[in-house]
Amino acid sequence: MASSKVLNSFPKKNNNLVGVNYASAASGIRNETGQNLGERISMDGQLQHHQITVSRIHEIIRDKNLATECLSKCLYSVGMGTNDYINNYFRPQFYPSSRLYTPEQHAIALNQELSQQLTVTLYDYGARKVTTLFGIPPIGCAPAILAAAGTNGSSSSSSSCVDRVNNAVQLFNTGLRSLVDGLNNNLTGASFIYVNTYQVYSTSSSALCIPSSNPCDDRSEYTWWDAIHPSEASNIITATGSYNSQSPFDTYPMDIRRLTRLRVHLYMISRRRHTCSRDGPLRQQKHFQDESFEGFREIIHASSSIFR
Repeated sequence: MASSKVLNSFPKKNNNLVGVNYASAASGIRNETGQNLGERISMDGQLQHHQITVSRIHEIIRDKNLATECLSKCLYSVGMGTNDYINNYFRPQFYPSSRLYTPEQHAIALNQELSQQLTVTLYDYGARKVTTLFGIPPIGCAPAILAAAGTNGSSSSSSSCVDRVNNAVQLFNTGLRSLVDGLNNNLTGASFIYVNTYQVYSTSSSALCIPSSNPCDDRSEYTWWDAIHPSEASNIITATGSYNSQSPFDTYPMDIRRLTRLRVHLYMISRRRHTCSRDGPLRQQKHFQDESFEGFREIIHASSSIFR
């Protein structure tokens, strides 16, 4: 559980109407993930916060059916799993998971736990139309992983990556894609998308900014912002690739742009009338007719729930 200080920072009621970001640094699917780094809110904790959000929205709208309808039209984004490797499985000095599970068993266990979290909590509390599940990027190429393996991370060749790390996360990603099939087939009205972040990253430069050196002259050319976190340039590639896929391998079963245009009309909640309104005072209805990524980014900022 998070500390009282963290819980007290939870968004105030009115802010719930324009979207909530539950992300917590170092958090993971497993509750113990990242505990060596201090306070964090795991996926279970973030879902508890989402339950609070849902209850507040019901209080504001005061119409159970209307609140449920509004929640079903929101955009949900889940990017979990990276820390379950870099701050759990591959940290044997802190966690026993690598001694308890083979890479295959660990990937299966993570996907099973994530499936429970998405089904029992997120789906049961109203998530329906668009839930985007982001895979894990090739973290075996991150400077911190390379340094731990005995390289300085300066090489841009693919052979400099740590294969055993990348192979392990690919097992998780493969399971995540299968999980999307299972959720879409078994949950009525649900539409889940898998974003192959690993594949999308392969289109970006693998060059690295060298730790403790002068700032890079052009940071748009680099994949990693620091020893473990991707740069803004990498995140832009991931966002644009997930929204408007240029390859059939980037997203599954379709990209976000296509799904939202086919399936979703996003309505905002009106503070004034307490209704799910097309023309409420917050923002007019969006029909996702805009082909540009800017239009999609505006929608994300308008109404979304993000778990990371």
